[in-house]
This record gives sequence, structure tokens and C-alpha cells, in this order.
Amino acid sequence: MLNHNTVIHAHRLEKRYRLYATPTDRLLAGLLPAQRQPPEEVVALKPLSFRIRRGETVGIVGRNGSGKSTLLQLICGTLQPSGGSVEVSGRIGALLELGSGFNPDFTGLENIFLNGAILGLSQQEIEQRLDAILNFADIGNFVERPVRTYSSGMALRLAFAVQACIDPEILVIDEALAVGDETFQKKCFNRLSELKEKGTSILFVTHSCPSIVQHCDRALLLDRGKARWFGEPEVTTTLYQRLTSSSDNQWSKKQIDLGLQLTKARLDRAKQINSTEGQESALSISYLDPKLKPETTQIYPSLGMRIESISCLDSDNRPANHIRAGESLKLIFKYFSEEDFTDVRFTCHIANPQGVRITGLAHPSLSSFTPLIKKGAEFTIEYNISGNLQPGAYFVGGGISSKSKEALLHRVVDMISIRVLEYPDRFSFGLCNLGQGMPQLKMNNQP
Repeated sequence: MLNHNTVIHAHRLEKRYRLYATPTDRLLAGLLPAQRQPPEEVVALKPLSFRIRRGETVGIVGRNGSGKSTLLQLICGTLQPSGGSVEVSGRIGALLELGSGFNPDFTGLENIFLNGAILGLSQQEIEQRLDAILNFADIGNFVERPVRTYSSGMALRLAFAVQACIDPEILVIDEALAVGDETFQKKCFNRLSELKEKGTSILFVTHSCPSIVQHCDRALLLDRGKARWFGEPEVTTTLYQRLTSSSDNQWSKKQIDLGLQLTKARLDRAKQINSTEGQESALSISYLDPKLKPETTQIYPSLGMRIESISCLDSDNRPANHIRAGESLKLIFKYFSEEDFTDVRFTCHIANPQGVRITGLAHPSLSSFTPLIKKGAEFTIEYNISGNLQPGAYFVGGGISSKSKEALLHRVVDMISIRVLEYPDRFSFGLCNLGQGMPQLKMNNQP
């Protein structure tokens, strides 16, 4: 049941499809149900219950065929559930697929008024929003041409502009933004942030884990029609990445247990960061704390070569995992090869607690591969990182890729933690410090 703070309530919502061999069988099943063999049933969505709060952004991830689009269509009312119910409070704007809701023979302008009327707006209300829609879409004179003449990018621009500028209380997006160029995607996400500040609830399907982590309050993981996890975006996307590299029979209770461990680890890590924040402000030298170890470490199976260990050195080549702000550091990766390889590339990355990769390095370059590495070889690679990380906690991982195998030979996530110490009189902010030296004030004229 809905309350003032809930805009979507699904209760044991499910969807099944009946498959008939021919259209004739479908007709006869309706006319003579008792005399026909029951059709095959496919379960697209198993019973699922959840609530979406007002102003909340929720991401939905999962492999192809997991039920993501089916769930959004049930919420929008374009599909009827086979069981359970879904209650929705407020006007819904939806981008379920590219061009959906558009008449291809109508002009862009005519489709704007058609979509607005379908969403319950009067002609006067649409006219009041028309300039904002046209400015956002930015398709010029094409708005006077039939939509069937549009490119996919132009259709997306107009569709998103209509849905985002009608001030919906709920906005649903099904992977449509993947079609747009980077500039338009940035424009769309800025608009999503504005809508969220106004109290709009947003649901969107995407395969982009960074987008889920950056923009969502919670995330839902679906697999084969079943809800596997609903919680913090960082935990959900980690489980999703684990799912994509596992076979169906490998996905089991172990992954759910991993989700519980990751959630507990994030809470513990947040407490640790808060409790040591004041202490770190007084520290000005790098040092090694053996107790600083991530609880979110993931080590994937290796395919002929593996990362054995990662260590961190400060600018004086001393082992350290607490690094003075502004000080460069070195990440030493130790490797072992179980086979002969002539086409391998190595990478390392540094991520923040939200899972966003701040920086990464490759050896050799991203356009080449190493020469022969023989079976039984033990070797190290030193990745040099400049001292431009902002104060805070970071997590180091990496991978090994092979051109011939077209796969990752090995991958580790959050294998070690490092902490950049807080320092007084900071003059930079953001994810990293790209400035050089102290900003300079030059007075041209002063009375």
C-alpha cells in the first residue's frame, strides 16, 4: 500500500508468457480451452516485492534476458502482470525503447503534442514547456520533419527532451541513453540531477556500473527473472560483475553471502574513516599500518597467469599504505606465469570507496603487448603514481589480458588499501588534484 513517501510499491509482482506453436493454436486455445493442450509457459519475472521512495534514484542491472525491461513495462502499465500487483503514484515519464510513443509519420512537433496529451497535459501546458523541450532536444529544423527521417541520436534527443521537460514525478529509462553521444549523455545526467532535486523518482536500466554507482541511491540486480540483490549501488554492481563472469550453476548462495559481507565491510569502513579523520589531520609522514586491509577483496580465477601480490612504497621506497598528501607512490605488482605468452598486457587501477576508478596505468601501452614471457617466470611491474590523489581511502586492483585468448587471464579487485592523509590549508577539491602549485593572484587594478 502506498504512503506519502512511496511512489512505487510492487507486491509479489510476476510476469509469465504463454508460447503457442502457431497463431491458430492461440485462437483455438481461446475458443476451446478444455480440448487443447496447455501451452508452454516462460517465466519472465518471478515474484518480486519492493518499494521506491519519493525522490530516490534506483538503477536496475542484470544480464540480457534477466527481466529488466519486463519490470519497467509492468511499472509503466504497458504490460499487465500475471500475478501480484504494482501501485504507482504520480505522473510517469518513460523511455522504454528508442522511438517508443512516437508516430513515425508525424513531425517532431506533432509528436511533442501527442506525447504531452498522452501524459495528461493540456495544450496550454505543452505550449508552456515547448521552448524548453526544443532547446533541450536541439535538433533544429528537423522538428518540422517526420520522425521516420531522424537518426537514432535525434530520436533520442527529442524523446528524452519530452519526458524530462514535462516535470514527471517518476521517470523510467530503459538503456536509451546508451545511444547518445558523450556530450548529450552528460546533458541528460545533469537534467536527471535537476529532476532528482525537485523530488522526481528515477528508475533506469544500464550496463554501466560507474553510472549506477555515481547516480543511484540503490540498485536492483536481476538474473533469470529473479531479484538477486537490492541495496547499495557499490555492493550491487560488485555482485553484478561477479555474476557476469560466473556460469549459471556457479551463481548460488555464496554470492548472496558475499553481498552481506560487502555491505558489512562498507559500514565498517565508513566507521573507520570517520573515527580516524581527526587523527589523520595531525599526521604528516607516510607509514605502514599492517591492519589496513580491505574486506572487499575479490580474486578471480586465473587462466595461465596470475597476480600474486601488490605492495605500495612511498617516495623514499619504504613500504607504506598511509601516504602523505602530495607525495608520489609506487605500486609493485608481482606476477607468475603458468604458460608461455607473447601477447599479454598488464593494468592497474585505483578506485575510491564508491567504486569509481580514479586512475589506471597499463604496461605496455594500450596499443601493444609484451614480448615472450615463459612458463614458470616470476616478475614484477612497478607502476608510478604522482602525488595528486585527494585525501581519503583508495583501493588498488588490476588485471592481465591476452590478445590470443580474448579474455582476462586474471583480475583482482580491492587487493590492497591505501590512505592519502589529510593536510591543512588544502586549496584543491574534487576526485584528484590536477593543479600545479599554489594558485596565483595577479591584481590588475585596485583603488
